[in-house]
Amino acid sequence: MSTDARCSLASTETLNELKKKISESYALFRSKVIEDLRPKDTDWTELQQACGSGDLSVLRTLLNDENVSETTDAGLGLLHISCVSGASSSQLKFLLRKGVKWSSLTKNQFAPLHLAAYRGDVEQVEALADGGADVNQPGHSDVTSLHIAAMCGHLEVARVLVTHGAHIDVADIVKFSPLHIACYFGHEKGHNPLHFCCKSGHLLVLHYLLDHGAQPHATNIYGDTPLHLACYNGKLEIAKQLVALTGSDSLNKENVFSETPLHSAGTYGKNVELVKFLLDQDCVDINCQGKDGHTEKIDVLQLRANLPHQFHLQIVDLDFHEVIGSGSFGKVYKGTCKGRTVAVKRYRASSFGAKSDVDMFCREVAILAKLNSPYVINFVGACLDDPSQFAIVTQYVAGGSLFSLLHEQKRLIDLQSKLTIALDVAKGMDYLHTLTQPIIHRDLNSHNILLDEHGRAVVADFGAAAAAETAYHNSRPPIGITFPKPIVTLLQNGWHANPDERPEFRDIIPILEECRQSQAVAMLSNVDAAPSLFPTALPMVTDQVDPEGRTTPPLVGHVSALRNHWEMEASRNRSVGLK
Repeated sequence: MSTDARCSLASTETLNELKKKISESYALFRSKVIEDLRPKDTDWTELQQACGSGDLSVLRTLLNDENVSETTDAGLGLLHISCVSGASSSQLKFLLRKGVKWSSLTKNQFAPLHLAAYRGDVEQVEALADGGADVNQPGHSDVTSLHIAAMCGHLEVARVLVTHGAHIDVADIVKFSPLHIACYFGHEKGHNPLHFCCKSGHLLVLHYLLDHGAQPHATNIYGDTPLHLACYNGKLEIAKQLVALTGSDSLNKENVFSETPLHSAGTYGKNVELVKFLLDQDCVDINCQGKDGHTEKIDVLQLRANLPHQFHLQIVDLDFHEVIGSGSFGKVYKGTCKGRTVAVKRYRASSFGAKSDVDMFCREVAILAKLNSPYVINFVGACLDDPSQFAIVTQYVAGGSLFSLLHEQKRLIDLQSKLTIALDVAKGMDYLHTLTQPIIHRDLNSHNILLDEHGRAVVADFGAAAAAETAYHNSRPPIGITFPKPIVTLLQNGWHANPDERPEFRDIIPILEECRQSQAVAMLSNVDAAPSLFPTALPMVTDQVDPEGRTTPPLVGHVSALRNHWEMEASRNRSVGLK
């Protein structure tokens, strides 16, 4: 390799490393600012609630010299809360007059002015700047309010800041000035002026650019045309003008995700009227598929509109750790979300190549958001904004699946523990079946039963639209000879050929509870005869196997003799009676 080639390669590697550093820095910045913009208000004081609701009359009554510096656990002061909640400029001016500090930083290192600039609230920015806030105050990553305005494209905010003395050449942690940021975030996606115009909704500029030779079908690095960006951002009038000027050609063009403009409108869900307009066009078919089988994500549009705000997450909110599962949809990671350990079901972009994949994702998110039971997996939120970054975030259940415990780890579960798991699952399913709008799981199996570190079970995975037909040929697994008679009867009833004759979960629960508390089960489980709690650790598998290939729990001392007696009795009677 020549010297020039080596130098060129080294320069390229250095450039790539620099770009990676810049990208990671701003990804971290965004995750932190979004965290502050979505505070948890459950523990707020009455004064903080008044700030958040914008009730100035209550605020005047409650505010005094002793609580003027009050902050939340995340370090948000009264001005921070007011900015995050979209309070009026008069409220901000009142707080400033009362001595609330404009310079205080949250734990994530943001001043009120930083948050107002990120939100693009010109009136708030003006009120803070007029009230003496330092427009050059650095925050997280040494970013100033002007950096933030440039990053987000808030032109009017930038004008206010510059008018109040913001420095245009100040550098942040990666040595970027606001101008660097404006260029970096403005051109990283390969937009041309027409893309920016359609994204922002400027009709007059649109006509000017088209009259002066702008290409209406020009694409960015994602293959998006100006019409795609208008649809992503819900700009109905821009879309109407583009369709009128360019005809049907623009309606059928696909980007690299095989999305037509209708896909784009449905994916981001900004404007229902825009979706209706596109569907009214003769060449648009609601059932048409992209080249990769992609179908219109109208379901995603509805999901985005209906999902409560607290469940909307950004991919930058998540930190991914090790892979803990995988499937045709993508992978499941152990991760963290705003300091909480979670499980992240991350979908591959290519997994949205068929409507069944979209249905599965939308179904699962819509169902999880409605659930609240200790026996059902807890929903944290979902990433819905970008089809290449769809993800479902739930609680992390440390023990893994029941399938893994039985078939991969080869762990042995005693009878008492089996009944505890069965009872938890029955309660979870009964909860689902007795909701106002009952939910039928359709895919309940050991893969979808998760166990915590204490062996308690939760029902998970609500993505299946319908259970696959499995041919059992009317065969059933063998019933262990040590099973109590009520359990044997329950299993046989559950296997009844006529579904109408099978028990409901509400009928199963009391049977399982009675069995779990019985002395017979306690003795078979090698525990005290009194009703017991779940053992803190499940017993490990042993090498004890009877001639039929059935493993048994470890037997110790007189309990071993007692158990042997029970098994001999069971062999003769095929069941164990309960007292």
